[in-house]
Amino acid sequence: MPGEELRQAEKYAVKLLAMRLQTRNELRDRVIRRGFSPETAQRVMEQLTKTGYLDDCRFCQEWLEERLRRHPVGPLKARQNLINRGISEEEAGSAVTGFFGKHEETVIARNVARSKLKVKQTMKPVSLARFLAGRGFTQDVVVEIVAELTEQEVEW
Repeated sequence: MPGEELRQAEKYAVKLLAMRLQTRNELRDRVIRRGFSPETAQRVMEQLTKTGYLDDCRFCQEWLEERLRRHPVGPLKARQNLINRGISEEEAGSAVTGFFGKHEETVIARNVARSKLKVKQTMKPVSLARFLAGRGFTQDVVVEIVAELTEQEVEW
């Protein structure tokens, strides 16, 4: 019963989307792991995309908003996280560029650095720079913030 399998797969996919927004790749993989054929999963993804239930662009925007609120990262790490979730490089780059255009990277990095310095007041400038770089902030922003908050230059 191909029609019944399609209905069951769609019902399962909608249930997953009701729990949390997912990328097209994440959802397709979950449907396949549930035992549905790749062809059925692909048809479900097409149907959900057509009806607007599945939208990678919307996922990117909501994920970035949530990520910034809960665990801020810079544009480099945000882009890589989206790619790791199955978003295309172009779409991830576009979403991150648009997002960080609205939320200035320097302001976010400054807030992250200040929070870190509250916890660890004796942090060396190079350690703060490594921390911010590990969070995905660009080199120019890291150098600027470290110099501003520690009044010391950092060499790369």
